[in-house]
Amino acid sequence: MAQSGTRALSERKNVAYRLARQMLDCLLRATAEKFRLGDLDDLDFAPPPANKVVPKLPADKAAYAIRLAYCLAPHFPTLKELVATKAFVTITSAEGDEGAVIGKVLAEIAAKDAGGMALNPTYPLNRHNRFIVLADGTVFFTPDDLRAIAAAGMLGYPVFCVIPSATELPESLTGVDLTLNLPGLTPEMLELLFEVCHDQMPAGVLQFTGATKLKTVDLIAHMRRARPAAVCLDGLQQLARARTTLPALDVIELKDLEGYGEAKVWGLELAEDLKLWRAGHLSWQEVDHRSVILAGPPGTGKTSFAGILAASLQVSLVTTSVAEWNSSDHLSGTLKRMQAVFAEAKAKAPCVLFIDELDGISSRSSISGRYSEYWTQIVNRMLELVTDALRVEGLIIVGATNHVDRIDPALRRSGRLDQVIFIELPDAAAIARILQRYAGPVFPFSQLEALAPRLLGSSGADIERLVRTAKATARRAGRMFSISDLNSEVPDTLEGVLPSTRRRIAIYRNGQRLVAQILGLADMMVEGQNLDLRQLLAKGLSNERFPTEQVCSDVLAVALAGRAAEEIVFGDVSVFGAGTPQSDLAAATAIAMEMETRAGFGEMGLIYLDDITLSSTLSASVVGGVRRRLESALSRATALLLENLEELEAHKRASANTQLRLLN
Repeated sequence: MAQSGTRALSERKNVAYRLARQMLDCLLRATAEKFRLGDLDDLDFAPPPANKVVPKLPADKAAYAIRLAYCLAPHFPTLKELVATKAFVTITSAEGDEGAVIGKVLAEIAAKDAGGMALNPTYPLNRHNRFIVLADGTVFFTPDDLRAIAAAGMLGYPVFCVIPSATELPESLTGVDLTLNLPGLTPEMLELLFEVCHDQMPAGVLQFTGATKLKTVDLIAHMRRARPAAVCLDGLQQLARARTTLPALDVIELKDLEGYGEAKVWGLELAEDLKLWRAGHLSWQEVDHRSVILAGPPGTGKTSFAGILAASLQVSLVTTSVAEWNSSDHLSGTLKRMQAVFAEAKAKAPCVLFIDELDGISSRSSISGRYSEYWTQIVNRMLELVTDALRVEGLIIVGATNHVDRIDPALRRSGRLDQVIFIELPDAAAIARILQRYAGPVFPFSQLEALAPRLLGSSGADIERLVRTAKATARRAGRMFSISDLNSEVPDTLEGVLPSTRRRIAIYRNGQRLVAQILGLADMMVEGQNLDLRQLLAKGLSNERFPTEQVCSDVLAVALAGRAAEEIVFGDVSVFGAGTPQSDLAAATAIAMEMETRAGFGEMGLIYLDDITLSSTLSASVVGGVRRRLESALSRATALLLENLEELEAHKRASANTQLRLLN
């Protein structure tokens, strides 16, 4: 039985080889005839010198002819049988192939034996259009194109359509008789390729490894007739090996992520649902985490999250961006690219489709004038594609944006991208854990915790790059990787600052930390850039979705506790926590202003004033109410610190010791 199977496989290979020789001979004869007649305008390369009697074929056309032969041979063993068929056939090309060139090669091969061919014909057909080739199956056919296809079917003419990979067939091409896939290269095909494209046959071509990894563009780059064949083959082999043997990577899974908060929880819940769905215990309609929009500032790792999500779910990742869609000069090109991306995702499901720069699909309400109709068509098509894609089982859509408010509201309605998760830059605790992950278990965690505050404002990618650079510095210096290598790579925000000033800053922050602990707000963000009221409350009071007046007053006390600590320890205050729009005093003023004029907590009573009204009605009474609220918060913070003076003094001594170590 094994010998019988081997013989059958060998025979199939021989049939494909013979058909490939026939096709290549057709191309060579056509090329030679053009040279003989002096018809050089239609050639893909310059004429050879006078002493070169028989021209060679360009590598891309020859490779397409060979691959077509190996694709068609099981169904049409000879060229005669190929042109005599009445079948409607689609041939799906591989990534990187040029459908137009493949169609042209097939049409040129069939032209003589078929007694006439038509490449991308229009209606009406004539008596010479006996072999129909459509070189691009993604086009939107005009009525004349459709009538040409219909006429070919009525007349019994064969139709061969070449379509790109992961492309959904237009409705006009769905009733095919045969669907084929263009195969990748093999060593046997490479041997044929050198025979018709080069003057030499390199030794060892049949021992080539990883030929399927080669793309057409690789052949164009390395198959040079003026270059020794052995050099050509070696260049191709290096490419194939590079794509076949990948370096081992430190795989990061969702459970290992730090600083992603709600996004991490969402991903882990999706992973559990996907397990149940794969096991048949959960229908796809019951999976609620099928789409999400990740929003946040640049550098927060939105793109990385999509890749890690796909890897953790063990599904394919399809990446695209709205900017990529809009790179086309015409609306039709943009719509075509959008459709192709969604078709690829549907073909690869289960998969994650990641769409970056989603705010590029702007809200239609913000667009007017001459471009309104253009963008309306894009938004409408996007809505159709998203709605259709989310019906496909296993297809998950992850969008990313820096400006979620700019996205068309219809795209965020239920049943589409209806969940938005905000990703912020990691806090100090998350930074310490990220440092530990990339640095490895070589340092006490306390050392990394001490380093983390200096990295506030850094993304996970920034931290990974920093650790990699520190390790490389130690390696090149011929020493073991140490904490000093990390310290040297981390910018010192207090570099050049006098020791007395460093001590004042430490006291300021320690006072804030102590009051935060007393009031149960130990998680409140009091380092790095200050945030507006909503962000400040969201950071520090994650469990307080609707903060009361007391909670807001507690936040004010923490924000001003640094100023109180300075007054207690030094007898005066500095401008450290004031003077800029990002300062603690500015944040506290914003909170107090909202309490007075918008939350209904102020001396003005139950009232809400918007920005315009506020600017026109701002009075001494409003300013006075804000000032009195801030002064009350400062007095409260001072009283709390005085009641816990021993702890503040302990912080003071610890701060002094820290500064001494830094100086030493």
